[in-house]
Amino acid sequence: MKSARNQLILLGFLCQALTWDDYFLPLISIILWISCLTFLRGRIRFSINVECLLMVGGAFTALGLGQLLGHNIQFFIGHGLTLMQAARLLRPLTRREKIYSILMAAFQLGVGCTFLFDLRFIPVFLALVVLLPKAFTEIEAETFSLSTVPAKTPFSFKPIAFIFIIAVVFFLVFPRGLFGRALPQLSGSGSQNSPSLLEDVVDPTRSGSVQSRRVLLQIQGEKIGLLRCYCLSDFDGLRWTASAFQPFAAIETPSPEASSRSLSRLVHVKQVSYLGRVLPTDGRVISLSGRFFRGPVRNGQDNIQCESLWNSANNTYEYNIDPTPEPDRMTKNLFQRMTRLPAQSDRLKNWLNDLVAGETNKMKIARQLEAYLRDNFKYALGAPELRRLNPVDDFVFNQKQGHCERFASTLAVLLRMEHIPARVVIGYMPRRLNNSENSCLVRFSDAHAWTEGYFQDTGWIPLDATPAASLPDDSSALQDWWDTVDLAWNLHVVNFDGATQHYLFKLSLQGFSTTIDWLKGNALIPIAVIVVVILILAGFTIRWPKSSARKTHPAQIIAANYYGQMLRALARQGFHRQPQDTPMEFLQQLATSPCRVDAQLITQTFCATRYGQQPLAPSRQIEIEKALERIKQPSQK
Repeated sequence: MKSARNQLILLGFLCQALTWDDYFLPLISIILWISCLTFLRGRIRFSINVECLLMVGGAFTALGLGQLLGHNIQFFIGHGLTLMQAARLLRPLTRREKIYSILMAAFQLGVGCTFLFDLRFIPVFLALVVLLPKAFTEIEAETFSLSTVPAKTPFSFKPIAFIFIIAVVFFLVFPRGLFGRALPQLSGSGSQNSPSLLEDVVDPTRSGSVQSRRVLLQIQGEKIGLLRCYCLSDFDGLRWTASAFQPFAAIETPSPEASSRSLSRLVHVKQVSYLGRVLPTDGRVISLSGRFFRGPVRNGQDNIQCESLWNSANNTYEYNIDPTPEPDRMTKNLFQRMTRLPAQSDRLKNWLNDLVAGETNKMKIARQLEAYLRDNFKYALGAPELRRLNPVDDFVFNQKQGHCERFASTLAVLLRMEHIPARVVIGYMPRRLNNSENSCLVRFSDAHAWTEGYFQDTGWIPLDATPAASLPDDSSALQDWWDTVDLAWNLHVVNFDGATQHYLFKLSLQGFSTTIDWLKGNALIPIAVIVVVILILAGFTIRWPKSSARKTHPAQIIAANYYGQMLRALARQGFHRQPQDTPMEFLQQLATSPCRVDAQLITQTFCATRYGQQPLAPSRQIEIEKALERIKQPSQK
């Protein structure tokens, strides 16, 4: 387990397992890795043909299970490599097989780099930078199987620093989006891993579901309201659905008056595939800009719908809203459609008449119904399903609790019973400020449903009957801090595109120019700094007198010099070392040579000093010099 190569294999296992976006498979991978290196090692051994069959069988098994369970199946070959790697952990490997195992682990790590867009990438990358050069060093050191060579390979910072610098330079020089078109979105309607918001449509017979705490987007702006995504205007007595016939209008250039009173919003989307084809907005959009969508229009319900969306290098859009827009015109046909309702029970009609008795003002009736549901009912997840024959009656008279879908649906039904045009809106409710008062993180769990009612003088007005005080809020300061850092990583590293690169270089040039201007006005300070730096460097570079006992060269250089002299002397005697021969392999070729004992002494010293970092004692140097003399003059031996 202490082997860097085996640790690199484990890292590949984990990256491959995370493609299924859960933590059960990584746990199984860890157990498999530990089992193969402990009590299973040496007890089970497969032939090379069986190992190849395990790879093929594992790949197709992962393909079938992934389709069945709804997991990612794009990287199914890597699961087969996991089984093959596990089988090879059970037996000793040749040098070539060890190199192949490192390459297979690198393939699985490359798979991880294609989907680990959050902070999990950092520990994976750091582990790779440390383990990869160490694994190759181990293989090279194992070639010289000498008792004088320590089992633990020395740690060297140089290859780690080299790999890290190359990665940083590659990141800065080749930003995302430089190699071709943007990646298409995975799914417009959602999947099991990232379902679409409309897959949880409002149905008063359902209890609702809890979404995850993952961050969907970040929005910046003043007075941020409810983010609208879909409007559902057709009700069949059980389910609310969006109208199939909706007019579309282009987002026109606003008037100077509307622009002067508009509010701007900047939105960074982290999970584009979840949006489907809509952009969440919190008002009447009068301007919109962005680069990861095409053909944005405003539909008849004031929602922004796009022709297509895709994952780009920077999923950001900016829009302005008019906080006081002109009321929409309500036609007769639209009024009839927005007040259309299946027949309700007499009990519900009588209850509603008693509740709003004597009130004729439509706005006051709507606020009264909103307040009644909010003050007398309870928000609850997992409440029992409503009776499908009379769901609204069951909610109002019996259960009096449920998900926000029930409150929005019930209020819309009650408004239509009072001949008030109403619709149900699906979107998100930003609740927690982050970083500053003008920034909010919107999570999947912030999905919300509310009601909108139409009034002649004001147009569509949002009405939220869900008891806000009872809404769950399981976030914490630590969770918010983590999500903020993760979002910053997503925005500035994952989304590092050509425009960001240009801005970074421009900012660097400005900083350099500012530094030069400052130095011109403060000449004495940089001169003093330069003098101090020169003195410090001089202290490291001056060669002080050394005692006769102190060697002027490292032990590795001396040992390599002795070994080189030996090779030249043996070459003159007809023993030539080939480039592919290791020192120990060349030593075996001297089995019939009278110089074998002396050559073995020099070879062992060279390997122990060069690869084992062992010191070279003066007494050993004397023995090596005598051995060299005997090799150079074999006739006098």
